Amino acid sequence: MDEYSRAAAIQRVIEKVSIQTRDKIKTFHIGGHSPKEEYFTEDLILEFLQSKLWKTKVFPHSRQKEAKSGCDFELELWIGATVSGFRRYAVQAKILNHDTNVYESLKGRKNGTQIRKIKKWAKDHGAEAVYLFYNRIETIETWNCTQQVDIQQTGCVYSPADIVQKIRGRNPNVTFEKINKQKETKPFRCLLCCPALVGNLPLSENPGGPKYTGKIFADVPWFYKDNPDGTPMHPPSDASIGEYYHGSNIMNPKQVCIIDYGVIVE
Repeated sequence: MDEYSRAAAIQRVIEKVSIQTRDKIKTFHIGGHSPKEEYFTEDLILEFLQSKLWKTKVFPHSRQKEAKSGCDFELELWIGATVSGFRRYAVQAKILNHDTNVYESLKGRKNGTQIRKIKKWAKDHGAEAVYLFYNRIETIETWNCTQQVDIQQTGCVYSPADIVQKIRGRNPNVTFEKINKQKETKPFRCLLCCPALVGNLPLSENPGGPKYTGKIFADVPWFYKDNPDGTPMHPPSDASIGEYYHGSNIMNPKQVCIIDYGVIVE
């Protein structure tokens, strides 16, 4: 499979996640159940782990402790390949309330504090802070992807934390429409399937593609790699990971997910 065919196959996997998210939200709603964001994030990671188009590793963060304030964020995500470098994201997920059309968990002073903290963590660690939104939307007025409109890809969209903070500052009742009308808000596939991140493809100069504000890392942290015998290496104690985890200790990711497009799982 050439790199462009592989990129298309990777995109289909990510698109499947968005479609499933929409369908499951509807099923839960019909059943009178309101799932938490964590359910869909775990579902997302499971799809990553099952794919043979890349290698995925998932770790609970070694310093993650259940904060009394509840301000630990959802996921630290590394995406890339050794040939092109890795991007690092601090990801916080929110789900749209099917009845009110509002992201209820963005309300309240605590969530305003959470946005500031995740932005600070990202700045301290060379990452970009983004919010991942899980939705069930039937119609849209704005489409921010250069590919053709696909309502099913609104199941998972993402937006930079700066944008979310700006919108929330005007009114804590944040709706999908308010988020999606921002040009920085895109389908989740745009963050994961940019040609710059897949295998040996050249860097994308597509002006409609996702912009990244974090640091490009030459490789993932050494302690997330495998041992010579192929067994997974476990992250060491706090004292020895200062190169990658330092500065602000105000919050930590609940888990770390690494997607290495440079490795095809046999």
